[in-house]
Amino acid sequence: MTLNNPVFEESCMFNIGDLQYAAYPREGNYVSDICTGKCLITVIPIPVELASFQEYVLSYVDIALRTDDVFCHEFLSGIVFSGGDLSDLVSFKPPASWNTSWTRYIRVSNNDAPLPGPYLLNRGRYWDVYRLYDDSINAFTTAFRPTNLQQEKLLGLTIQRTYHTSRSIAVPSRLRTKESPTVPLSGMRITVKDMFQIKGFRTSLGSRAYLDLYPPASRTAPAIQKLIGSGAIVLGLTQLCSMVGTTEPTQCIDFQAPFNPRGDGYQSPSGGSNGQPSAIAAYEWLDIAIGSDSTISGHAKSGQNLWEHLLLAPILGAPEIVIPIGQVEYDSRVSNRLEHLPVCASILGLPGSDRDLIDLASMFLVSANRAVKVSTGREMFGN
Repeated sequence: MTLNNPVFEESCMFNIGDLQYAAYPREGNYVSDICTGKCLITVIPIPVELASFQEYVLSYVDIALRTDDVFCHEFLSGIVFSGGDLSDLVSFKPPASWNTSWTRYIRVSNNDAPLPGPYLLNRGRYWDVYRLYDDSINAFTTAFRPTNLQQEKLLGLTIQRTYHTSRSIAVPSRLRTKESPTVPLSGMRITVKDMFQIKGFRTSLGSRAYLDLYPPASRTAPAIQKLIGSGAIVLGLTQLCSMVGTTEPTQCIDFQAPFNPRGDGYQSPSGGSNGQPSAIAAYEWLDIAIGSDSTISGHAKSGQNLWEHLLLAPILGAPEIVIPIGQVEYDSRVSNRLEHLPVCASILGLPGSDRDLIDLASMFLVSANRAVKVSTGREMFGN
């Protein structure tokens, strides 16, 4: 009998109040004299020229607290400054509310200098920190954990959360990345329909038989790889109807359908791409959901309409965009109260006019005094 060598992976789980985190060690970045046990720290990058060191740091932390859902005050127990002119460091006084125990400086020339953001410092080693969220509406089929920001390799995440049957979704800090012309999607959190191949993982197409039959993918789908190359962070794969067809929740046998977060939470998510709109409508921590559309996957979310039956977009190779325009009231037998469901419109453009169509839709919404952003949760335009 051939024995397999066991594979061990270091990890650490911890809670900060009601927030749950997972941490994994980075390659390199050892600091021998700061913390011999475990402590939460933040790396703050310092520009070359500053009018006021104190004001810059205070502003950086304030913005981080407002924009990054991974970062919180507890990560200020230790602060590592990197780069720039740190001659003012000796005069820097952290506010008492930060409860900062120590500060350090890492020279920018050090190849092992960590990226900005929160970390777990464990026995002198930097560990990447991820916040864990419940997939409470069952939108995901697989959760990922990137091994680095370039996502050269994705690992599966198998952590059970508190919402009974839900899986955990790990999100990285938004402070790690910075948008640039070469990486325009830097740090954008995306999820992908479980029909696109991801290297090292099986694709289900919503079918248990298909999932068992085919081996893990040997490469990532070019369209998804292009998004990764542009800086997007793939959090996982999301649901679809069996074999990319169209089924209602009561017809979903192999995998339970995701819950539609709108209204009373029990309306049909509809269409083949049911996991992507459900996830984007439910989770504020998710930026983009990548689906597909051939006949009804995308259209069913906007209601039955003429273009769905004529299928002009795929026939012409033309762009089509679905925009929210309002809400309709209904009396729910589930919640016994008045609920709201979205009303959308579908706009078809000429082939090659993708960006123009998006700009036109935006101009239309603004000129009609309509909201250009929608909320997550029960109501599309505010709860």
